[in-house]
Amino acid sequence: MKKVAKGQTFSPKADTWNAFIDAAQFVRQRQTAMTSSVIPTNRQNTIVKIRNKSGEDQNQLSVLGIDDLAIKPDNEETIQCFRTEQPVFDCKRIADIDEAKQHEMKFVVLVDPIKNNECGRAIVTGITPIQIQFLDDKHSYASPIPDDPMMLFSSNDGVCRVLWKQDGVGVKWALIDFPVNDFPRVRFKNNTGSTLWEGDACEVESAGPDPWTLNVVKPTGDSLLNVLPYSGLDLLAGEIGTVHVGEVMRFAVDSASSISPGDFVGTQSGYFELAKNRFGFLVLATESTSDGDFAYVRYSGLPPVIKAVADSSGDTIDVKHCDSDGNTEGDTFTLDIIPEDES
Repeated sequence: MKKVAKGQTFSPKADTWNAFIDAAQFVRQRQTAMTSSVIPTNRQNTIVKIRNKSGEDQNQLSVLGIDDLAIKPDNEETIQCFRTEQPVFDCKRIADIDEAKQHEMKFVVLVDPIKNNECGRAIVTGITPIQIQFLDDKHSYASPIPDDPMMLFSSNDGVCRVLWKQDGVGVKWALIDFPVNDFPRVRFKNNTGSTLWEGDACEVESAGPDPWTLNVVKPTGDSLLNVLPYSGLDLLAGEIGTVHVGEVMRFAVDSASSISPGDFVGTQSGYFELAKNRFGFLVLATESTSDGDFAYVRYSGLPPVIKAVADSSGDTIDVKHCDSDGNTEGDTFTLDIIPEDES
């Protein structure tokens, strides 16, 4: 292992040459990670080994979905590896994983930059720095973007809890704890024939092929109770998205200016927005944003109060909705009179 002077005859020993080759291979293997600083890890972070099957090199802090195991317990040899060795997960862009294998909580954040088809370390649960596209400065949760591994998007109910963030909106650095599971969730299969937007009222048509999956369509009738609001990134027709369901829901409405807390709203056939004076939901509060008008509601099931004037000369009666003060509002509609049984 002695150095050689310029012009000196050089005839390396086998051990020396092999040591040089070992050192060169070590440097080559480490080149991928040399472009990044080391992320501090601790016992709260669960580090796993993954193989990058995304089809392209991935940077440190990229987000990939867990697709499969690299070595499966299919025979005696691989069963022994499965039992005794650290698992290696094959990871892809979330959008490239088959729908049947997708799950919003099955993802990793890369500790190392990893070249395509090579292995490296990733965090599967814990606290990590990451970049988030903040749509609202007050959002305290975030979720992965299926077709963009470089960052998360902010929300009110995502699978990552934001512990700290830079001020403002746009792409910001943040510290997250993931994954978290604070809300009940269902999966929506968009059978409406059009893109679903935040707050769209969706009629639950049937259960899907997998547990906790629902097939949803555009509301086909007025005052339906089998409806839920869509939340999340725009969901194209035919795609599946995950929706959080709670006691208080945020629906798009046709006009926030004409709706007040205490009013009743419900579906109107053929529309994604809830409308006033249709039973089903009690309004808690309304808001107007650049994306449209919304109402925070909870299930009611009570029909709106109506005011009727009897007319014994016919078989129908004209009625109107009325507010809590007894003032009539909206259009008049007609009800059939059910005669009393005189016997």
